[in-house]
Amino acid sequence: MSGFSKITDQKRLVRGEHLLLARSILRARDNVHHRQWRVLMLAGVEPREEINAIRELMPKSSIVAVDIDRQAVEKAVAAGADEANCLDLSCPEKLLALGAFDVVDLDFCGSPSTEMRRIARIAHKQSVVHGGVLMLTFSYGRDVVEAIHEEIEEEDKRHLSAYLLRYEIPKLIAGRIVRVFSGWQIRGLRSVMLYKGAAMPMCAVLLRK
Repeated sequence: MSGFSKITDQKRLVRGEHLLLARSILRARDNVHHRQWRVLMLAGVEPREEINAIRELMPKSSIVAVDIDRQAVEKAVAAGADEANCLDLSCPEKLLALGAFDVVDLDFCGSPSTEMRRIARIAHKQSVVHGGVLMLTFSYGRDVVEAIHEEIEEEDKRHLSAYLLRYEIPKLIAGRIVRVFSGWQIRGLRSVMLYKGAAMPMCAVLLRK
């Protein structure tokens, strides 16, 4: 439908809150008001609002947009990204070739998967600088599978469940987070927000490295 936006008001609110939190973390780390922080983001279908939000809160930032879809990359260029690359983040060497970032913003539309897990873990471990931030968004409403339940049950026997429950995270959401991140990564968890997306419920996670 012409003019239809896939960005809901709830998404805008959550994105703004997480960008504010990311900025606060970077300011405390660097002891400055603003700096030319490097930000990596997925271009997606509507990158302009994301880029504008980053520019408003981090005006000196250098934004690198990536996407496997060339049209999305072209939209990011038109929206003012400092750099835009058409590439598949599931290829680790391509992700690592982009260098290090203060903020990595991975806004996925799908549910936690093996590929998402690999991308998120590589990005957190090697693309995010020390004291930097990883923001990850994924859907959680459609595919409740036994593997998720089994994984969180296994983690219940160890140490992650208590940590996640401290944040009062619903168990099914905690199971999905455990599916994506390892224990040491989850200890950097700073925020989990659930919101209504245009097509399905979404979960936005922010971790400090």
